[in-house]
Amino acid sequence: MTQAPSRLGQGVNPTHGILMFVAAVSIFPMLDAIAKTLAAQYPVVQITWARYSFQTLALVAYFFVFLRHPFSVLRTRRLRMQVLRGSIMIGSNLLFISGLKYMPLADATAILFVSPLLVAILSVPLLGETVGLRRWIAIGIGLVGMLIVIRPGLGVFGLPALFPFSVACLYAVYQITTRSLAATDHPYTTIFYTSITGLLAASVLVPFDWVPPTALDWGWMAVMGGMGVFGHFILIKAFDYAEASALAPYNYFQIVSSVTCGYLVFGDFPDSWTFLGAGVIVASGLYVAYRERMARGATRNL
Repeated sequence: MTQAPSRLGQGVNPTHGILMFVAAVSIFPMLDAIAKTLAAQYPVVQITWARYSFQTLALVAYFFVFLRHPFSVLRTRRLRMQVLRGSIMIGSNLLFISGLKYMPLADATAILFVSPLLVAILSVPLLGETVGLRRWIAIGIGLVGMLIVIRPGLGVFGLPALFPFSVACLYAVYQITTRSLAATDHPYTTIFYTSITGLLAASVLVPFDWVPPTALDWGWMAVMGGMGVFGHFILIKAFDYAEASALAPYNYFQIVSSVTCGYLVFGDFPDSWTFLGAGVIVASGLYVAYRERMARGATRNL
């Protein structure tokens, strides 16, 4: 049994890390597809509560089976920050599932990809980082790509597009808090507090909006929670094998899984404008990640 994973970002085997990362980001759209299917029959709050319930159960089981000191995950130096991160995550889940009720999975995912660009924007006031002119231009181009996907004023998505865009904004703050917590708390601790915060918040709301699930749908809800835990665990493990800067570009592989799930499950296939907008967003995000990597390298060489 293991007590804790090895130190993150060691770069032991980048190929293993990349494969794990791609697998993780491919799992999340499958989870979203299940949530979108369930949202046709059940309230969004109930689906979110079910995900966090089964996710927390799976986490606790994992900790007690594989960790020598399972209660060590409760130790945090920054409880308020952990609760904030968990609150942001459940808010993101509620908004994203709400958006999926009205728009295709791949289109919603494409809009989410502006999140790394928003992280770069927020890193200036929140982390005191410097963003150069080239990155600002790339960020602006990426936001234009989002407008291509949404096509405001043409009646394509309209107000439903605000759901994934709001999620992108929240997820940018979520990533900022994750960066901050990584310096003080173990990843297992962060995952646990994110899950338990979401479960407690959803448990307060779910009694007011409940539809009795069928046995089959209970099963799908359990699968959803299990996939969430598995995806996050292999995501964390990926950083044991490869540097974060090496993994970042592969985050965009998620669009492949989103398009595949959307087509196979719902018969949705993005039009050429969505592909164009997604391509602009991805290219901008990759360039921003490249410039950030160059900036960090220059700082280390000083």
